Amino acid sequence: MQSWYVAQSHPLRDTLALHELQAQRFTVFYPHMLNETHSRAEPLFPNYLFVRFDVAAEEWKRINNTRGVRGLLGSKDGEHPTAVPQREMDAVLALVPTARDALALLDRRKRGYQAFAPGALVQVINPALLCNGQVGLVKMQRRQRVSVLLALFGRAVVYTLPATSLAQLRSA
Repeated sequence: MQSWYVAQSHPLRDTLALHELQAQRFTVFYPHMLNETHSRAEPLFPNYLFVRFDVAAEEWKRINNTRGVRGLLGSKDGEHPTAVPQREMDAVLALVPTARDALALLDRRKRGYQAFAPGALVQVINPALLCNGQVGLVKMQRRQRVSVLLALFGRAVVYTLPATSLAQLRSA
């Protein structure tokens, strides 16, 4: 049965790893998100690619020897790698915005963005994101990117989001 696994690429070799894995007929998912500042796509998880394969087949072992790939997460000395739970993979797949969502974000960018102070309470208002609707605390802001402390997958995670994907909540 096929499952999703995470392959780590060497620094600045993401694209090479992607093309090499696809040339070997693996299903590869390398999510990108729109950089609103420069209007271009950037990797959502730099140096990490999601690869789908059947761990029972021997062919997966060649992934660790693919140009650009450092190795599969969870695999040590050729042992079986750790699969990404399907529920979490579905959440990652949902992170990739549709063209309509990307246009809505660009429209928000044209209207300007809000500056957030550290410690401000904010809510994620981007329906293309897994964390949509969640409330978190602002850690810091650099230009139009805001680092927010959120609870994801049962743990506290600092997540960097475009400022246009956040709305400030009034404090009580």
